[in-house]
Amino acid sequence: MTVKELLFGSSPVLAALKANRRTLHRLFVYSSNAESSAQSPVVNRNRDAAISLAQKLNVKVVKSAKPAGGASLLNNVTHNGLVLECGPLPQLNIKGLSPVSRQSETCHNSSYFASVSDKEHVDFDFEASADPGRIKVPLWLALDQVNDPQNLGAIIRTCHFFQVDGIVTTSQSTAPLSPTVSKASAGSLELYPTLYSTKNLPSFLQDCKDSGWLVYGTDVSSPTAKVISCWKRPPIESPVILVMGSEGEGLRKTVSAKCDKHLLIPNDSVAEIGTLDSDDQSKGILDSLNVSVATGILLTSLLRK
Repeated sequence: MTVKELLFGSSPVLAALKANRRTLHRLFVYSSNAESSAQSPVVNRNRDAAISLAQKLNVKVVKSAKPAGGASLLNNVTHNGLVLECGPLPQLNIKGLSPVSRQSETCHNSSYFASVSDKEHVDFDFEASADPGRIKVPLWLALDQVNDPQNLGAIIRTCHFFQVDGIVTTSQSTAPLSPTVSKASAGSLELYPTLYSTKNLPSFLQDCKDSGWLVYGTDVSSPTAKVISCWKRPPIESPVILVMGSEGEGLRKTVSAKCDKHLLIPNDSVAEIGTLDSDDQSKGILDSLNVSVATGILLTSLLRK
């Protein structure tokens, strides 16, 4: 049986058509003169571009006054007059990341690969930014059972903005890559080919550590954790994986144990502290922040030199 999804919203639909990573079936266009005039210029421009691109890709375009049939389920969501009937977004499983090798001693460009099976891997060429204020090593994000689709979409959007090299999610207890996630990501999900899943996050992290990757977590409550304030730029001497947990549960103990160090977002009273004692950790505000907001703050801390 063919699995079909209904992708909605002008940005996700246009991004999906541009990326062309899904199986594309039909593009539904719903508009009236009143609705069209009420839409923002950006939405109208995206809608026109989506229709044009769908026609070039030989995707059937169906125009109607309002959603009908299965698409009528979207009557109560903001679809901007565009619904794309398509297949699910493919997501490869990942086993680990290889050591990063520099192309030469005099340049920062480097290469590595992601193992997606026992015999298959995906190559990456990391070109260091010319901006002297940004790190010169690859940066990945791992998400431990983030099951809220709005949070997942917002995190993917943030990673796309910061050009994070890859994202790894857990295959269990994680929000699926649904149309809701794509909408929350403003279409960034469609443009993110390096988004993988893993059945065993602790094993993935250990594999990466064995390959020389530094793993930063966010479990500031661990009694054995070495906690570092994110306001002091964390030391980065090797490629980095940042691990974020769900808002309700945080990092699982098995995942936290694989982290080399943990990052804290402190309040003003400890903003100048580099390494925190356990008594100071309760002053942090990470647990009170939305996980997508916290991810953006920590990525900024890691990316700035």
